[in-house]
Amino acid sequence: MNIVSSIVGISIMGAAAPGVMQMSIAPVEAQKRAQNFGIAESAAVVYAAQHEGTATSPVTAGDCEPTLLTVGAWQVTCSYGTDNYRQSVTRGFRVLTQPAGNNDNTFAVDAPASFSIWQCPPDDPFGVEGFNDRTNGWCVPTPLTHWGKSHPIEPENWVYDLSPWFTGSATGPNG
Repeated sequence: MNIVSSIVGISIMGAAAPGVMQMSIAPVEAQKRAQNFGIAESAAVVYAAQHEGTATSPVTAGDCEPTLLTVGAWQVTCSYGTDNYRQSVTRGFRVLTQPAGNNDNTFAVDAPASFSIWQCPPDDPFGVEGFNDRTNGWCVPTPLTHWGKSHPIEPENWVYDLSPWFTGSATGPNG
């Protein structure tokens, strides 16, 4: 081997060294990011599970930050790691919009003054999840229709107060 080929070989290795070095540590970096992602994922799933279906508003806990999306719907973003290895995961969950049992007579939706001729379908028993918007009126809720026999809804689970219609007032709560 002559001196020229040795110098050329050393020059090529000198120019390629940073790339070779980066390739050699890439698996270790990927493993660290995956480990941090797993920890963040676990934290987000546990946080969402702990708050799913509760009646309390979620609060920030550690590296987990809850965000209100709409009434009753939340998302939580949990992060773990530092600098380039920090990983974040977001999970969604729902909370109760009214206290269980409805003992204080508060409801998630104001009661309508009257109803349209439509009966609310079993998959939207009060019409507030889209049926009322599509028909431009308040459909007759499941507890007041024949659907109520096959899909009963207990008073503590009503989204608005139906008491005036059960007490004989045909016009509703306003008279």
